[in-house]
Amino acid sequence: MFDVINDAHQKIGHGGEKKTFREAQNKWANVTQEACHLFLTFCEECHKKRARKLPKSLVVKPLVSTNLMSRAQVDLINFQTMPDGDFKYIMTRARIFRH
Repeated sequence: MFDVINDAHQKIGHGGEKKTFREAQNKWANVTQEACHLFLTFCEECHKKRARKLPKSLVVKPLVSTNLMSRAQVDLINFQTMPDGDFKYIMTRARIFRH
């Protein structure tokens, strides 16, 4: 069963579950969609292909400042393992001089 689904999946270029199922059904009658689904959960090539795609919502647009020194960067340094009394964090601020 593995070889049948693998051959079908490779033949269609690592297509989706439905395409793999249809291609496997063309040659063999006992291939189930559940078996194709299980096979695809372990296909390393498909996992790599999915990991490469970035959703458009994650594209960062550049910030444009209109005034000099109107932007700054703030970072927190975590000192929870070595607190100074009630103080557990250090905040740093850096000015951005771009215009």
